[in-house]
Amino acid sequence: MYWRMRTANQHLKRRGRESGLAGIGRLGGCVVAAALVAAGCAHSRNKDRIGFIPPPVPLFLNGPMGVLLTNTTGFSCHVVMTTGSPPIPGETISGQLLCRGSQLLFAPDADSPSGKRFKRCGFIFIWEVGAQRGYLLSEALQGYAPISSRVQATNILALASRSASEGIGGHRCQRTEVEVETNDGSKAPFQVWRASDLNAAPLRIATAAPGRPVIVNFSKIRLGAPSSRLFLPPDGFTAHDSAETMMGEMAMRQENLKRKSAEEQPTEFQAQPRMEAR
Repeated sequence: MYWRMRTANQHLKRRGRESGLAGIGRLGGCVVAAALVAAGCAHSRNKDRIGFIPPPVPLFLNGPMGVLLTNTTGFSCHVVMTTGSPPIPGETISGQLLCRGSQLLFAPDADSPSGKRFKRCGFIFIWEVGAQRGYLLSEALQGYAPISSRVQATNILALASRSASEGIGGHRCQRTEVEVETNDGSKAPFQVWRASDLNAAPLRIATAAPGRPVIVNFSKIRLGAPSSRLFLPPDGFTAHDSAETMMGEMAMRQENLKRKSAEEQPTEFQAQPRMEAR
């Protein structure tokens, strides 16, 4: 567990990103995890309670979009995904992304609009694009559960773009029209901007189908394959049968902690019985 924390931090420091993957560096922090669990893994108000529904796998990991990240040997970056035009604030997803071939790891920003609900759970997604499955890790619970998707890319059709090169984040990019075919017979069109000076790593991916647009921007890209051990559940984490089971365990701990806290409340602060008027 502590080896994983050190390895992640070393990987970031070599690329000048000491603060970029703080969520990953905390994976082995038992003291931090205990504090997170003690906090109930969610706010006490009903609107912030976790329930049994696990967080969805981000669109840029699973399904047809994830395969567009697998054309390089490896890189790390910060990613922001927006939905709608103008972007819908509550659906913005951001965090740190690690790529190693078809292996992806995403650590959401705790303060991002979509990440606030699960802020204290310390979720991290590990995803294998080729197999369309992976793990959902919870730092707070010190556990993990398998996750999967039925939609899998079967073919990629890339058309040479005739547009002039564009500047994104200080890099010259060429926009390419791409169509991804999936095992359910559907086709998903995308626009992809890749930087030649970054080994064709993507700087932007946008959906090209009718409907609400989804745009994913990648910044602060650092080339280099992360350690393969980062894409496995950490030693010492407890395996759960499913993400729903793991969420149920979190909800149960939350209720137990609230009950224990109420029982240990000092007498002078406990609610007093109401006096009947005479």
